[in-house]
Amino acid sequence: MCNTLLIGEPVAVSSNSGLTSKLPSSIPTETMSERYHQQQMEKIKQLSDLKMQLQMAATEAAAAKAEAEKARQQLDNFLKQRESDVEEKSTDDSSRRNK
Repeated sequence: MCNTLLIGEPVAVSSNSGLTSKLPSSIPTETMSERYHQQQMEKIKQLSDLKMQLQMAATEAAAAKAEAEKARQQLDNFLKQRESDVEEKSTDDSSRRNK
């Protein structure tokens, strides 16, 4: 078989010239493709699991925030009531002294 170079000189090329790159015979292309596909599926599953964990953490954080807000509101109410009770007692004490 004879091929021509760009400059026009004929060159003999044999079919076993080794110019074509070949995959190692122990790893067929189909197996590499399957392995790649499997790796991609594993990555997708890992990302899906992480997304689920993140959603659960966000839900728990929202519940904790709501609980903390409720506790803060109860504390505010308690302190306001206590302040009001102290003011009433002080008013009662001063009115008794004035009598």
